[in-house]
Amino acid sequence: MNKPQGNRPWAGVSPESELTLLCCGPTWDQNARARAAALAAGSVDWERLGRIVDHHRLHPLMAARLGQVDEGGVPANLLRGWQEEYRFNRVRTVQLVQELIAFAQAANRAGVATMVLKGPLMAKELYGDAALRWSSDIDVMVAREQLTGLTAALETEGYRPLFDKRLLHDRRHLDERYDVCFQRPEGVCHVEVHWQLLPRHTEPWLAPRALWQHAESHIVGGMRMLQPCWQHLFLYLCVHGGDKHHFGLRFLGDLARMIQGRLDDDWDSVLTIARHTGAVKLVRLAAALSWWLLGARLPPALQRENPFTADVMARAALVRGRLFRDGFGLPGYTEWLHYLQTAGRDSAGAAALRPWRYLAAIGHPEFGDREFAVTLPPGLRSMCHLARPLRLLRTHSLALLRRLG
Repeated sequence: MNKPQGNRPWAGVSPESELTLLCCGPTWDQNARARAAALAAGSVDWERLGRIVDHHRLHPLMAARLGQVDEGGVPANLLRGWQEEYRFNRVRTVQLVQELIAFAQAANRAGVATMVLKGPLMAKELYGDAALRWSSDIDVMVAREQLTGLTAALETEGYRPLFDKRLLHDRRHLDERYDVCFQRPEGVCHVEVHWQLLPRHTEPWLAPRALWQHAESHIVGGMRMLQPCWQHLFLYLCVHGGDKHHFGLRFLGDLARMIQGRLDDDWDSVLTIARHTGAVKLVRLAAALSWWLLGARLPPALQRENPFTADVMARAALVRGRLFRDGFGLPGYTEWLHYLQTAGRDSAGAAALRPWRYLAAIGHPEFGDREFAVTLPPGLRSMCHLARPLRLLRTHSLALLRRLG
């Protein structure tokens, strides 16, 4: 049985965590603002909230949302700092768009088509105001066979490659890796140029050919630019956020807005692509987290997919723990169990209340584990499943055993 829509089961969540989730969620109506005002007037640990906002780079969104509630409860110096970051990000967003246009023009002069990934273009679509989401750089995709020619053309335009150009002729490197970086002397950020979305070791892997075939056209600064269709963009966010960034709050906010903003769209096509590419588990996890933490309404197709199974909720509780705990590391078994018990899913929670489910969740290979596997001979690359427990033991030592208590 699926979860009821519109209910946020936040029992046991700290005031600062709930306030952050409210501000990150896709719904900011009168009820959400009233709840945020009540939380701000209560017993929020503002120092801890500041650390959470800093870690997830949420300053613009928090400034915009909390600036609309009764400011009496928000420390003036903290709100002023966030508002200053919001103003800074407005200027930076304009600069990022200018950087994107300059790069696209340079690539166009070289006869190279570009496709924009994430960044201000996506933020504008999802948030209405692109400055509400922090973007660290510009990500674009080009065809792999055009990399060498593009690099030479960009150098004549003043771009500096931030990599060893000999790698462009290393077939294994091109097979296994996915991007290189360039920067102009006057540029505000570097430009990541992808020939595939993520490394081949990422699970699942989205083939570049399909992205180009179904790309959509947008006009930015008078220039025609391509972007992945929303179905591929959603799956990219699921894979990129889930595998590389452990579903940080910015990625979860993106996913929740995409889910809720396209309730009436063709989600069956998303699930078809997800099954073909092996991304179904990450889609379920993204749906469960978007509902559980950010209150996103789920379209019927995602509800039918039943994203609240014991295995999915086991991983969701692990993500929940990493979002807010001090140090933003893995939660221990007892803490993980607490999140499951307050998730509002008795059937899934009861099935998951076993230490082996916790061990399976923390033992799932992550981006760094697969990065290690790339250095191994092809026949040994499944060793990422062995690398994971070894990396955990190296990082946590005997503390990992104490977490099972």
